[in-house]
Amino acid sequence: MEKNQLLKEGVAGSAIEVTGNTVNDVLKHHYVEEKPNPRNLVLLSLHRRANQGARLHQLLEQVAQITKAYPNLKFTWLMHPTPKVRAAVSKYTDCLQLLPNLPYPEVVKLYSQCRLVITDSGGIMEETAFLGIPRIIIRTHNERIGLLQAKDTFVYHPRHGNLSRIFDQALRTEGAKSKVYGEGDASIKIVDALIGRNVLQVPDRVASKETVKLVS
Repeated sequence: MEKNQLLKEGVAGSAIEVTGNTVNDVLKHHYVEEKPNPRNLVLLSLHRRANQGARLHQLLEQVAQITKAYPNLKFTWLMHPTPKVRAAVSKYTDCLQLLPNLPYPEVVKLYSQCRLVITDSGGIMEETAFLGIPRIIIRTHNERIGLLQAKDTFVYHPRHGNLSRIFDQALRTEGAKSKVYGEGDASIKIVDALIGRNVLQVPDRVASKETVKLVS
């Protein structure tokens, strides 16, 4: 879909290489499916300026109500360094488990327990799509148009007022692994494209996959 958008904007098709996003390469490297796995974790992470202040407070109040309706689920907020966000979320420790800003491999471990994600993070959107974890996106504008038509993607804005309805719908939706942002081999495709366009020179005896291993 992003390619189609570029074509609409007048970019020549010959100038476009569809490779996927390298974030999924890293995710594929670190992710391990844990079994048995109850998947009872609801992971939350918001930080964008548009979702701060009164809007964040409104959202937190709705999340607090939802936690009471779903006592079997573990609501975990992945904290962001933004001071305003940390200050607001810290008032809800009675219903949310707060985690510090974790190293990436630790975040990936959380995904194996996730039933649902609520976020405004573009990276988390792509990662959960790749893993097939349903997601509620808290954004009014989203450049990741490839996700918006997925059945396990739900878009919400705090001013809509009824997060519980969307939450219940998302919770009952089965996630579907998506390859819209690649299959975890974007790095290889990028190197191949650069070699094919004579932008990157490598010895003839070195295959692109070996090149990726050397530079990764």
